[in-house]
Amino acid sequence: MQAGKGISIPSILKVGKGALARIGSYLKKEGIEQVVIFFGNGLIDLFGTDVMASLKQEEIRVLEYSELDTVDIDDIITLAFAMPNKTQAVISIGGGKVIDAGKYAAFLRNIPFISVPTSSSSDGFSSASASLLVHGKRNSVPARLAYGIIVDTQIIYIQIARCFRDEDLRADRQ
Repeated sequence: MQAGKGISIPSILKVGKGALARIGSYLKKEGIEQVVIFFGNGLIDLFGTDVMASLKQEEIRVLEYSELDTVDIDDIITLAFAMPNKTQAVISIGGGKVIDAGKYAAFLRNIPFISVPTSSSSDGFSSASASLLVHGKRNSVPARLAYGIIVDTQIIYIQIARCFRDEDLRADRQ
C-alpha cells in the first residue's frame, strides 16, 4: 500500500448490543491475555462486574484497574511507566478524558490500546492524537489509532435516551 493512500482500520472493531459483555472473547481471539483497564468516573460501578466477568471467563488477567480522571500529561506518563511490564494492552472505558489518557499511556508503552466509548459525543476514541493538559494548557499530542474499538450500542442508546429525558424535564420547567 502506498503511504497516505490507505485507511487504517482497527484490528478489533465490534459494534452492537451487549458488545461490552463480550470483551473477553474479542481480546482472546487477538491473543491478548494480560491487560490494564482505566474506567471513567463512576463506571466501575456501572460496568465493572460485566467487564471483569467476561475477561475472567476467557482467562484474561486484569493486572490493574482504576478510575481515572486526569488528562495531565505528567500524570499519564507516570501512570504509563508504573504499569506492570507484562501488560499486553490498555483498555479505556468511558468518555473523552479516560480514552485520551489510556490512548497516550498505551502509545508511550508501545502496546495496543482498546477504546470502549460510553458516549457518542466525542470522536477521540478513533483519532490518532490525545487531548491532554501540557503545562496547564490543553494540547493535542501524538498517539496512535486504537488497536480495537468496542461500542456497546445499548450503552450509547441509554446515554442518548437520558439526554432526551432531561430535555423533556427541562421543557416542563419552562
